[in-house]
Amino acid sequence: MNRLLICVVVAQMLLFVCVKEQSPAQTGEVSSDELSGVVEAIERKMKVKQETQPAIDEGELTGVVVTDPCETATGVSQFRLCTDSGKFVNVCMPLTPNALKDFGCNSDQRIAIDSCSETFSGCVVAPSKSIKAAGPCPVGVPLICTLQNAVKSGTVSCGGLVGDGKTTSQCEMPCTNKTDKPVNVCVPQNQCFKPDQPDCQTMMCTKDTCVEIPPRKTVTCVLPTMCISPHSSNPPPKKRRQYEPVPFDNCEFYKLCDHLLTLSKYLEEEHYYDQVPIPAERRKETICQLAQWIEQGNRSGLSKDVISPESVRHDLLERGNVKLQSLSAEDVAKLDGYCQKIYNAAQLTWKLAGNKRIDAVIAGTTSTN
Repeated sequence: MNRLLICVVVAQMLLFVCVKEQSPAQTGEVSSDELSGVVEAIERKMKVKQETQPAIDEGELTGVVVTDPCETATGVSQFRLCTDSGKFVNVCMPLTPNALKDFGCNSDQRIAIDSCSETFSGCVVAPSKSIKAAGPCPVGVPLICTLQNAVKSGTVSCGGLVGDGKTTSQCEMPCTNKTDKPVNVCVPQNQCFKPDQPDCQTMMCTKDTCVEIPPRKTVTCVLPTMCISPHSSNPPPKKRRQYEPVPFDNCEFYKLCDHLLTLSKYLEEEHYYDQVPIPAERRKETICQLAQWIEQGNRSGLSKDVISPESVRHDLLERGNVKLQSLSAEDVAKLDGYCQKIYNAAQLTWKLAGNKRIDAVIAGTTSTN
């Protein structure tokens, strides 16, 4: 099989690039030394950020809560906030979800937070007494509501989710405003979409997306997404299928998925992925997705859900409609080298997301002395 044909197969896969003179990756698991080195680098970065970045002034974090609070095993509750300036942030507070809700910290409620600091990942850390109810939106700031609550209240209806039947990185969802007033709908990062058929993947929005829907009109929301089901589930098909916006039902899994998004962005920016043979414009998304499937494979224990260099190779060849037997030994060796590099990057990201020291860094509960 010549190099041109390999490139065609890779292009069809929409995952890989043919890197002409790249040497094959080392095989095997990501070493504990490599993992520790990355953890220490992240901890150092947080220490520098905390030492050089002043606390956020009161009023800068007045905004609308766009996800219900979710408590992690460390006793820290996390929720997402859309500030009046239009910035989306994760907020971590040492309060239980029920206590936060007593403060009016429910989705679509306006709150104000002071005495904040920001971790390396952009997560805002606030003490328990820093939260209070906020007044109406300032003039010029649009009043938003989450898609999940808009659907629940009957303000907006969703016409199903459409993918391409192959990839998981983007879906479309038509949303109809059923009222006589414009509605500003927010689909926050980590919003889940559950299918009406169990054979399809549950999807998660990976980037905060807001859209204004005119009265009695339908607008198609283009959503960056990630599959949070096992690898063996079917991706959203080209034919529209009904999906419902739902909250996470597992806070620890919510935290893991959120960490995967944070870490894949960080590792891309810090050039840890530079040698991974995937086009740069979709590299971190692909690695993040594979890392999530590694987690799901461990959870299910089923061989069909396991992610490995061999499973990456199988997907590439299957989507390119190429038989392994048609490749020369030299081409197989090159392909295996590329697949190993991709798998190693996904495994590193997955291991970091479950690391307790990284959890403390992202949540701002670690000591930097």
